[in-house]
Amino acid sequence: MLNLRSRSWLLFGALFSSVLLAAAGAGAAPIGYSVSTGHVDISVFFGGAPVGSTPNVALTGTITLDAVAMTVDALSLDLAANTPISLTQAVWGYTTINVESANLTTGPGYQVYASSGNSSLFNVSVGPLAVNGSWGADANGSNPAVSGQPISFSILSAAFVANTTPLVEAAHVTLNFVDGADFGHPGEHLTIVGHYVISTGTVLVPEPGTGLLVALGLVGLVWRQRSGTSARTASRE
Repeated sequence: MLNLRSRSWLLFGALFSSVLLAAAGAGAAPIGYSVSTGHVDISVFFGGAPVGSTPNVALTGTITLDAVAMTVDALSLDLAANTPISLTQAVWGYTTINVESANLTTGPGYQVYASSGNSSLFNVSVGPLAVNGSWGADANGSNPAVSGQPISFSILSAAFVANTTPLVEAAHVTLNFVDGADFGHPGEHLTIVGHYVISTGTVLVPEPGTGLLVALGLVGLVWRQRSGTSARTASRE
């Protein structure tokens, strides 16, 4: 039958083995970030030709990355404010397009299609993504000003470049596609495109190393308590 000291060693060994196993898998854990510094450059195209742009629109939201697996596991990015974009030419009587709100998020069936590179710098293709929000336009012609027009757009795939800062970029993300038929101009279309840049973020979950330190501290505490109990038992024998 094992005495108290032997049982203490067995408990210590089991706890230490658990810590080592946790450390082995810690590097592969996804890390969530709160977007603290990021922006989107918005461009408007009419019939494929650029007709307006607005850079450095502030972003809020979250993004989850796994640098070891080279994946973008989840994201939800919002424009921080209503964004007017002056057009270089009137489109259907409108001179300004307002992106009132736009949330870019992972859509139903979201998955990682492909990735390449290494944990410090990698390319990843994901999808589908969903854009939801609203837009409006200021008039200077036959059509009246509009607002609160829904944005409900599905993006089949998007390409991201990421490293561990994190710095995450996604170019040519279509935020909305407007059919001219709704405004009396069938066969014409207006497209709103965003280039997303997330330069820094605040970690939402503990880094794997933090969890490892906590676990080691618990092992030490348990061992100290067990050692003290063993010593007191030995002194009474």
